[in-house]
Amino acid sequence: MRKKCSGFELTIFLSFSIWLGIMAWLKDLLGPENHSAEVSSPPICVEEPLNYQDRLDDIVNDMIKRVDSLIYYSFVMEKVTLKGGVYSDPELIYAEIHSMPKRVHLKWLDSSHKGQQAWWPASKDDGRLIATGPGWRRFFKIKLHPLSKLAMKNSLHPIYDMGFDYITAMFSNQLGLVKELGLKLDIEEFSETEDKITLDIRFPKDRYNNFYCYRIKVDIDPELMLPTKIVIYDNVDGSIKMTENYSFRIIDIRRKG
Repeated sequence: MRKKCSGFELTIFLSFSIWLGIMAWLKDLLGPENHSAEVSSPPICVEEPLNYQDRLDDIVNDMIKRVDSLIYYSFVMEKVTLKGGVYSDPELIYAEIHSMPKRVHLKWLDSSHKGQQAWWPASKDDGRLIATGPGWRRFFKIKLHPLSKLAMKNSLHPIYDMGFDYITAMFSNQLGLVKELGLKLDIEEFSETEDKITLDIRFPKDRYNNFYCYRIKVDIDPELMLPTKIVIYDNVDGSIKMTENYSFRIIDIRRKG
């Protein structure tokens, strides 16, 4: 005599059958075994590494070309330098620079030097500069050799090095020396956006003292291909410190042609 299933047993049987059906449906939906826990992902695109040396060469060559095309430019420069172990107060200087031949006019705008001016060269055949002091001293002009103690009092560079020609040449020489010595670039940062190119590069001055400094960080306007900021680090009493910090707000540019 066949035994009747109780209601409880029938419930268990039906639940198990439904569970088996659900598992079979999930297996068909998710695909082969061992992939039930995986989620399909888009393929990963691996780009070839950027050749920094080639890109740097392009950037520096473009900067040099743009600077060489300038016949006149003006900017406001803010600077802080380390000299004699002491950081200078921030100086704000308006600069006008003519090319071919080079002429420089500087006017201090910050409160402690406001009104002070300098012109170089003093005349066509005179390599000296003319300077006037702030306040009432603006009525008295003095001629100085650009490398004299008074002319270099608050500066690390002579007046004739003022401008983008010196900056681009110095940066280009540093990079050229890396290549000449067969060294690998030590890049701290290399970024390019629509608004700014940033290059932050270290140099092995501890091994090769013909490098200008240990580290240079430059911000470049990608449209003008001219520097807007440069920060220089060097060895001071055994430690690496920021020694020069310049930022530029370009006012006017005139190019050849």
